Amino acid sequence: MTEARARTGLDSAAWPTGVPVYSVNTAAASGNGPVLIRDARPSSGGCDGHELNDAPFTVGSRFHDTASNTTIDVISRSGDDYRITIAFGVAP
Repeated sequence: MTEARARTGLDSAAWPTGVPVYSVNTAAASGNGPVLIRDARPSSGGCDGHELNDAPFTVGSRFHDTASNTTIDVISRSGDDYRITIAFGVAP
């Protein structure tokens, strides 16, 4: 699952502009953390010491899930709109 996020309106103090990617564990019960944020910069320390504050993917970056063999590429940005490609069953 993915979305485009920008620092505007209610999100003006939110994490950086970009494309966050999430995984959903459908076997997890509600309230037991079924949604996992995928970090574009793991082990970076994030912003202000919060690891996931810099999690969104930016133009030119790629997320690949080996379990499902799914790849998400962030191709371009125009304003607050992003063009992404999603490939299933194709190795990066």
